[in-house]
Amino acid sequence: MTDSGTSVHIPGVLLSLLQHEMLNSSTQGNVEGVLFGTVRRTTRAKTTDLASDDSQEETQIILSSFERIDPENRLYTSAGEILSHRLARVTCQKSSSIIGMFKWRRNTKLAMSLREAAVYHSLCAVSPNQHQIFGIFTSSNDDPATLTLDFAFFHCQPGSSEFCRLPVVISNMVESSQIQHEWFIPNASPTACFPNNPLTSRLRSVSQHYVDDHLHVVEQSLQILKHAAARLLESEGQLAGLREAKVSKARGHTATQAHSGSLINLLE
Repeated sequence: MTDSGTSVHIPGVLLSLLQHEMLNSSTQGNVEGVLFGTVRRTTRAKTTDLASDDSQEETQIILSSFERIDPENRLYTSAGEILSHRLARVTCQKSSSIIGMFKWRRNTKLAMSLREAAVYHSLCAVSPNQHQIFGIFTSSNDDPATLTLDFAFFHCQPGSSEFCRLPVVISNMVESSQIQHEWFIPNASPTACFPNNPLTSRLRSVSQHYVDDHLHVVEQSLQILKHAAARLLESEGQLAGLREAKVSKARGHTATQAHSGSLINLLE
């Protein structure tokens, strides 16, 4: 193996939900929680003129869901030791395994603190999955008119104390060869990478709610249009009747004048 790389893959919808949850939190302090997902390892073979047996191993940490943890149910002590019974209570109802933790800190740098490093190593000690990550999210208001959001995921190799920042791939952001920029595809349906995507049912219910609202608006618009068309037909009928009455009255007046003229001619 000539190279090994680790990357974090997160759906754009999940990233948006994470940031929305943090920005709209009712707590005044930091927001933290647990990340769930799977780990996939792939080996890519390279055949070149220089080396025919060259290969590259890639590790993809695929995030599928998260769960926010309230301060009173914090999963670790002040020294950063994971409380196994609380962690088990959080993970018992999840189909995917725990893949790490996240924390949102306002107006801070994207770097691991000493307590977060202790929590990370304690989590690796109690979790069977050694590819744990720690996500840090931050927001700042340097410009009063702009809210700046940033995030990063960190990983530490077993036996090392140095944390490295992992590259992040937003899985439903694809590159268009025609317009040369990234465009968003809102697709959270189950795929081979996300067989148990928890967002599917939630998005389906939200989509159905929007569909019902739009159908209700369309039905109301059609009813209003029908009433307006009926009033228009009625007014057109009344207008046609008035025109006929006016024409008949004009014809009768013309006939009377003609009859009067004939009588005058006879008298003369």
